[in-house]
This record gives sequence, structure tokens and C-alpha cells, in this order.
Amino acid sequence: MVSHDVGRWMEDFSAIGSRLKRNWLEGKFHAVVSIIVPHQPVDPHGLPISTEEWGRARSFTRLMDRNRSITGWTAVRGVVGAMLAIPPNDVKIIRAANGKPSVHTGPGISISHAGDIAVVAFSSEMTIGVDVEQIAEGASFLPAVMRTLSPSELEYLNGHPVERAKFLLRAWARKEATAKVFGSGLSVDFRCLTVANQAGLRFQCRLPAGNVIVQGTDLEIAPGYIAALASTANILDVTSYHVIGR
Repeated sequence: MVSHDVGRWMEDFSAIGSRLKRNWLEGKFHAVVSIIVPHQPVDPHGLPISTEEWGRARSFTRLMDRNRSITGWTAVRGVVGAMLAIPPNDVKIIRAANGKPSVHTGPGISISHAGDIAVVAFSSEMTIGVDVEQIAEGASFLPAVMRTLSPSELEYLNGHPVERAKFLLRAWARKEATAKVFGSGLSVDFRCLTVANQAGLRFQCRLPAGNVIVQGTDLEIAPGYIAALASTANILDVTSYHVIGR
């Protein structure tokens, strides 16, 4: 765990990036950085976010949505800047036509946020996806999640003594992370992604198009949250870091 006082947010991201740089140079790696999002308004001055990223954050009506967006992109730039040995402001973010972000000459990235948490995944693989859900907030859309279950997942749910709400949120997090691997997001028919009928932390799914197998793992981010990480590469180990809000 990495914790700090108010003025040391960027120092922590830089320290994490320096550690991940060694892993990146040595070969395959997967890492997840979770950040406690501040509740007070965040002043973007002094933070390494672009005009576009600040504009996207300002488009959100709710304060916490803005703060989560700012937090996520600040983490990306702070960590990747240290990995590439360049100033965070010089990290070049590229968006594909489907909206999936990537870093020019950098690691694969994926961002998610819910409640008080922003999560950023970094990987030696470009095909990476992460999702986090807050259990308390998720209760309102459980009926919608039910409609995304595949027939075999419904059969599993009805035939096993599982806690229904957590099962559904875990299913959603796994499906979201899997869809984000290629930036497909909600354009994918989640009923075609069968991931929730697999016990344990690990899961895999054959994508309906391209005959591609995605592998994933559940993540322990914080109490009250469910999260998942997915990739086309075998996820043998995930390094986790936790940063307290600015």
C-alpha cells in the first residue's frame, strides 16, 4: 500500500511508475492502481491533465464524477511518465475509433471508477480491461444485470447457493472488463459473454467474434467494491497499489 499526505499524490504515482518500469523491461506484467477520490472540488492547475481531459471532466454534472475522471487521468500520466522517463504532461494519450485509450509507446491501460474509488490498470499487453463496481450503488441496476446473463449463467445462479447481489455485480464487472479488452464496451451483447458461472477468482471467456479467448481475475480493491481485470494474455499475477486521495 502506498499512502501519503495531501501534497504527495504525484510523488506516489511517480514511485509506482518507477517500480513498474522495471517489471515492464523484464517482460510481461499486470498492475492495478486504486485511488481514493477526493470529495472536495479538485483544482486541475498543477495536475498533468490535458485540456481535452479537463474538458471531459467538466462535462460531468456531479462533482464526484468530475473528480473520478481527473483522478484516473492524473494517475495514468503520473505512472506512465515515470515508466517512460518523461514529464507526465508529455505522455501522449491516443483514443481508437471505438474510444479505447492507449499510450503512445507505453503500456496498455484501462480505467474504471465507482463510488470513492478510481482504478487504473497497466499492462505489458495492449489488450487489457478493468472494471470496478460499488456494491451499495449497484443494487439499483441488478434487474438490468439479470438481463445480461447468458443461459448457462442463469442456470448456475439458480442452481447454486450464492449471494444474488454479489453474483450479479461480479458478473457485470467481469463482463465489463472483458468487453473493455478491445474497447467494445456496451456495444457487445453481454449475453454472449459467459464469465459468471466459473467459481473462484479466475475466469475466461471466448469472444463471439474472432474466436479470441480472454482470461481474467477478480480483484480485491477495497471493502464494499467488486472489481475484475481481463486480458488476452494469461494473468499469472497482479501487482496492486493503493493511493489515498489528494
